[in-house]
Amino acid sequence: MFWGVYQSFIAQPGRHLGLAPYIESPFNSARSYTKVFDIQRAGARGIYAEGGPWGRHQDVEKMVLLPMIEQAWV
Repeated sequence: MFWGVYQSFIAQPGRHLGLAPYIESPFNSARSYTKVFDIQRAGARGIYAEGGPWGRHQDVEKMVLLPMIEQAWV
C-alpha cells in the first residue's frame, strides 16, 4: 500500500494489541524498530519477543516481552 494510505490506515482507532515476534535475520533486524512505532501509533499495547532489538527501547518497561517459544505466543 502507498505510504500515505498506510499512515492513514495505521492511525485509525480500534486496535488494541500488536504482536511482534522476532526471528533473527538482517531484514527483521532492520524492520523490527518500525514495529514499535507502528504499534504505538495505532494506540495498541505491544507484545514483543524477548531478545529483539526493541529491548533497548526507552519504554521497554511498558512492553510485554515473551520468549520465542510457540506455546507462549499461542
